[in-house]
Amino acid sequence: MTTIATVSDVHGLERQIHWPPADILVMAGDILPNFSRMEELDAEKQLQYLPSLNNFLRDLPYQEVVLVFGNHDWVAEIFPVETKAAMPDIHILAHESKEIMGLKFFGSPYQSWFWDWAFNFPQNDPGLDYPVARAAWAKIPDETEILVVHGPPKGIVDKVMGGANVGCPMLRERIDQLKKLRLGVYGHIHPSYGMIKIGETKHVNASACNESYQPVNRIQVINV
Repeated sequence: MTTIATVSDVHGLERQIHWPPADILVMAGDILPNFSRMEELDAEKQLQYLPSLNNFLRDLPYQEVVLVFGNHDWVAEIFPVETKAAMPDIHILAHESKEIMGLKFFGSPYQSWFWDWAFNFPQNDPGLDYPVARAAWAKIPDETEILVVHGPPKGIVDKVMGGANVGCPMLRERIDQLKKLRLGVYGHIHPSYGMIKIGETKHVNASACNESYQPVNRIQVINV
């Protein structure tokens, strides 16, 4: 059995969070602070932030750290090569798969359109029957066991304060096809923090921050 600590939506507050021990740390996006409302400037400052974050995460009580970025993490969209180079001790999954400690991971920073932030699908994608989202999620391998995506699937830990489910229906469609999936880790929708089990698959909204961007939610440790 492998223990996986799950967290997302840290928003640069990693030093205010309690980090329980586990075999693997999985981070599901919105990891970095935002410094401005200008995308390029924000990305440049985030790039400067990455080496210290790499060192902080490297020294936590985990054998491996798996990370996807999210809509607040402009640096990974604007400077993808430099981002990976700045974090050599971390498994950054940018819409790709990797086997880690015998588990088959797929990680992606993408999510449905939200004010044209980083890694958004196009705003008109739903009206065209989701061609971009459908093609993106088709790349998730059938053998995936651990799925890490910043934006959640439709109807799974995706409910906003008003009660609407805002996750991606095409991601949900693909997840329903993944017969070997043991764990899905998501973030983005802070109010849906928690875990549910559907069939044999555990699904976690791992948001550390609440709607007020206060890191009040504990890291959930999942056995797989």
